[in-house]
Amino acid sequence: MLIVLKHRGDAKSISVTTNRDDFQPKVLLRQSDLIPPRANKVVRLVFLGDTHGRHDQIPLPLPDGDVLFHLGDSANRGNLSDVQSFAKWIKMNSFKERIVIDGNQDHDYNNSHVNYMNEFDGIARVLRDDVIQVIGGQLTVAGASWNSCETDNYTAVRHRLKQWDDNRVDLLLSHIHPYVQGGGKGWRGSQELAKLVQDFGIPLHCFGHIHYSRGVYQLGLTTMVNVASTWDQPVVIDYSPSRKRVEMIHCPIPNEYLETRLGRNSHLQQFIK
Repeated sequence: MLIVLKHRGDAKSISVTTNRDDFQPKVLLRQSDLIPPRANKVVRLVFLGDTHGRHDQIPLPLPDGDVLFHLGDSANRGNLSDVQSFAKWIKMNSFKERIVIDGNQDHDYNNSHVNYMNEFDGIARVLRDDVIQVIGGQLTVAGASWNSCETDNYTAVRHRLKQWDDNRVDLLLSHIHPYVQGGGKGWRGSQELAKLVQDFGIPLHCFGHIHYSRGVYQLGLTTMVNVASTWDQPVVIDYSPSRKRVEMIHCPIPNEYLETRLGRNSHLQQFIK
């Protein structure tokens, strides 16, 4: 699928269009880009990930949205107090629904029987190889556990996905990244995960783990977004449940970093091919 990078007027906005007339997501990558008003008939999703105990550095208030997600590693090196602090922090934010998954650092390194995700009881839904519906049934979300990611075995997720009707799942969450040929070093992740997404035709896959590869990749009809919040800014995505497609992605990257990456063979090069 061809993706073209377009610079508008003052070159401060970047939009992405594809060679399909019925699929034209708008992608905003510059820090100077403002989050646009929400279009009709879309749900707005706000993503964080890889905060590693630095959630208190994220500017408040968070962007408005229907659901707040955190895609793993709220802890830094297995520090339970980071998870406890983060759970209290997201509870203060006025989202009606919150979803979290675990990452490789959200565990007690010395005692595997300690479940850090219990800290989110009554605060957020924890997805571990499960599928749920949110926003009154408008959005169907699947979440892979860190155990599945670490073992690179998504059998449990596949089993749950098969229990839903075809093309029913809108969004897959994982901590680890997929393998995307030609995506650059930061996108050489799990081939099994990439295959899972393609086998089930999931329109949106969001993940983190590789901090420096924050950004967007379009693989067929699937929009893949690395939402790692190393720069302390959320990613905002507008998704159309009726059309099963992403309409807008606000994924700000520091300008100096963005320009450097655009000049290399990286995960952002797809936008200028």
